[in-house]
Amino acid sequence: MLKTVGLQVALVLVAAACGGLYWGALGARDILLGGFACVLPNLLFARLLAQAGRRPPGTFVAAFLVGEFIKLALTVATLLAIVIWVKPACWAALLVGIVAALQAPWLQVFFRRQHIQTDTGPGASRRTGSDSQTNL
Repeated sequence: MLKTVGLQVALVLVAAACGGLYWGALGARDILLGGFACVLPNLLFARLLAQAGRRPPGTFVAAFLVGEFIKLALTVATLLAIVIWVKPACWAALLVGIVAALQAPWLQVFFRRQHIQTDTGPGASRRTGSDSQTNL
């Protein structure tokens, strides 16, 4: 989960650099604000789940649900604070930051798939015929 948050930070920074070329410094600022409005609650959620993993197994589901609710509430509150206090706000740039942060889980799946495909290339250990068959 923390790797996904790190990937979110990287995506938001890349989006801010690219958006800064298009919208200028204020656009890059709004991309960063929109992205980190999603990243910071996700970081808190990841830390909560890491702590819940060390507790008895029955409490993990409750911690997940409470953490997800807190994450969503913090994201909405942060976005409302940005809209109220940051003037002028470039809405398109703010949305680009949010979308960039929310794409990290999809890219995490892609990187994991790439990692799995490279592990099964030539030279990787493979099962022999007797190991891959199940005896019924």
